Amino acid sequence: MRKLIDERTHEQILSIMLNNLANTEDKSPNSFSYDILSAAGVIFEEGQRQLIELERKFDVDNLSGDELTKRAEQINGTLRKPATFASGYVQITGAPGTEIPELTAFFAEDRLFYGLSAATIPDEGIVRIEVEADEAGPAGNVLAGQITKIKPRIEGVTEVTNLAPLEGGYDEETDAELLERYYERNLNPPKGGNPAHYKLWATEYPGIWDAKVFREWEGPGSGKVRVVVVSQDRSVVEGRSLEGLRAHILEEAPIRPEKLILESAKEKAIKISVAVAVKPGVDKDSVTSEIRKAIDDYLFQISFRQDFVSHAKIGKAIIDLNRVADYEDLTLDGQQDNVKLAEDEIPTIGDLEVSFK
Repeated sequence: MRKLIDERTHEQILSIMLNNLANTEDKSPNSFSYDILSAAGVIFEEGQRQLIELERKFDVDNLSGDELTKRAEQINGTLRKPATFASGYVQITGAPGTEIPELTAFFAEDRLFYGLSAATIPDEGIVRIEVEADEAGPAGNVLAGQITKIKPRIEGVTEVTNLAPLEGGYDEETDAELLERYYERNLNPPKGGNPAHYKLWATEYPGIWDAKVFREWEGPGSGKVRVVVVSQDRSVVEGRSLEGLRAHILEEAPIRPEKLILESAKEKAIKISVAVAVKPGVDKDSVTSEIRKAIDDYLFQISFRQDFVSHAKIGKAIIDLNRVADYEDLTLDGQQDNVKLAEDEIPTIGDLEVSFK
């Protein structure tokens, strides 16, 4: 963006003002004219700084946090997606007739979850209730079997557990993610159920990072729209999140429910093998962890953005690590070549085999 205001120092401002005085005036330091204009120059310099800051903020790329949130909403209605709470179900086993109050607390180690409704254990001795994490974000996502405690203890309850993972906890949308959706809306305006409209409806839903839209999915005249989505953490979208997204799209889309094909992206697990030479005194186990993270970071960057995994970029991610001196025999799925991705696939590490030279 071209700058409209040229920044000048106090000395430059003072020089300009003195030069505009008639030569008959005394312009030497400590003279009346010099001191008056010098004092005014301090105020002008501060005013100039404020104007430059205002000019800078006309460009949304220079904004962050609440300022970016407000401007994106004001300019084209793009709302920052909030952090979300993980949720799922807990199974409670115990004596029939035992009452479970609403907002009963359950724990997976030190992570707290609250029951969203009251329940009574039936004659079968087992009841299932919906729970939600106390804290928004990914910390609330737990694997099956990790919720094992109920507090305070309820007489008649013998066991609690979650048979399936609790999912759907995501961090608040980042500035970079919000800006990307803001520009997407500007450059590809949603209108009348066009593909950009379906992408907007999908990506504005909390926990969804990106979507691909395929019109006339089963051929011309079918009227079917296929929407493939990937989660905020670049993984598959399952269960309740997918159900909620489908309901959200159908609230707005000019399409019958049976015409909407909503799917999650599929993971493509890639087997990676490499031999590395490490620098003296380096712990080999920690190097393997660093290599895994470096590759994960690269795969995160290209998910739903690139239709292949680059053999060269994987190698660069490894050699750029400070503690790796060299590498050789890098293969992806057994080949020293790129790995092709289908349009609905996201890459993940399958097996990672690291040997040391």
